[in-house]
Amino acid sequence: MGRNEQAGPWRALGEVPLFAGCTTPELKAVDRLCCGLSVRAGRVVAREGAAGDELFVILDGQVGVSIMGSPVATLGEGEVFGEMALLGDGMRLSTVTTRTDTDVLVFSRREFASLLHGSLGRRVGPRLRELAATRRAELETFLARQVSMAHASPPATWAR
Repeated sequence: MGRNEQAGPWRALGEVPLFAGCTTPELKAVDRLCCGLSVRAGRVVAREGAAGDELFVILDGQVGVSIMGSPVATLGEGEVFGEMALLGDGMRLSTVTTRTDTDVLVFSRREFASLLHGSLGRRVGPRLRELAATRRAELETFLARQVSMAHASPPATWAR
């Protein structure tokens, strides 16, 4: 799915589920909104609690997602991260670290807003909101598990 394909870099975007069904002119418009970035393995791309001003689309490679230091997911080619901060209050809710050398497309807050307008917004907006709702539910489940573990009774061997 590399961005530098001979047939045109915008073609790779058509393979990304977020942009599935977009027309050629829409894919070309998306391509003009983003910039490509190559990130070496082991680098933090987004840090939990920090301000989030970008949406990332993984073209190649893998990233690990952690919350409060606990691994919660691995994302790969065609997947998106960063949408929660842009659709919510602007804070990153997780830390994302590259597991391999990774190529991503980056959309700034302004370009992200452009994705949500016009015919492109009618295609992409509902998918982004659905993704954010799913991830919000997963986050709530994770946090509920963390709270219940924190309130669990200590093992009997700890009692004196």
